[in-house]
Amino acid sequence: MKNNPLDEFTKKRLKIEDYVLVEDETRGKYHRIFEVYHDDNEIYTLEKYTVDLNTGERVDENQIYLNVWDAEKIIQSLQSYIEKRSKNNRK
Repeated sequence: MKNNPLDEFTKKRLKIEDYVLVEDETRGKYHRIFEVYHDDNEIYTLEKYTVDLNTGERVDENQIYLNVWDAEKIIQSLQSYIEKRSKNNRK
């Protein structure tokens, strides 16, 4: 189990596409990571976890795996959310 964001070598080896590192933050003894990507297996991954820097223990907060059919089902809802909330935040 990995405890750091994906590095360039791993991204190439696993044929990771459209990688986004949403969060990579250390606070005190905790390192929090949130990354999103899809791979050669046609799985879209949203993965958020925290690592205790003292023990190396990883705590998974969210692990979501979507195939293309599931992603198609939620894309309109996600787009609507972005449009509505982006407008509200600009006021």
